[in-house]
Amino acid sequence: MNEIVEVYSKEELYSLFPKNGVGAELGVCQGNNALLLYNCAQPLSLYLIDIWEKDELTYKHHPPRLYYDDWMIMVRNKLPHDNVHLVKQDSISWLNSIPDDFLDWIYIDSSHTYDHVRVEYSKAIKKVKKGGIISGHDFYCHPTAWKTAVIRAVLNQVQNNNLLLTHITSNHEITSVMGINTKQ
Repeated sequence: MNEIVEVYSKEELYSLFPKNGVGAELGVCQGNNALLLYNCAQPLSLYLIDIWEKDELTYKHHPPRLYYDDWMIMVRNKLPHDNVHLVKQDSISWLNSIPDDFLDWIYIDSSHTYDHVRVEYSKAIKKVKKGGIISGHDFYCHPTAWKTAVIRAVLNQVQNNNLLLTHITSNHEITSVMGINTKQ
């Protein structure tokens, strides 16, 4: 029987991602997490996908001190590397545009509605190589925002035998979770 391992931090979680792989983060915001992913996972190529536009949930939880377009510039300044690709696009559209089995790992933290997260995970199953890592943020119940949407979307993939949960973070940050793609 496989057990879910508790790790303390996202840095510890990201250090488990395969090095020199092709990775993506869906939902980049100001790029702080992208910088952690880049430093810990040391990807050959990193795709950072965000709409970088005002949306209700982001605005509610991250009132803009800068315009959203400035956030994309902030990310480029934090990660000025040739192997980092900033993509201003909806996450599902981007997933539809890449070939199957393209990614070694993905980190999902964009829209938090159930339908959007469900589709992202369903698409990620196809886009991440078998045995690759599918990981995400905000794996908890948020009563005033997304409620149980993220948890249900992830656990439905587990229940459908597409994802094997392997790790979960435990520190004061909002919980992240990692799983292995087990697609048939």
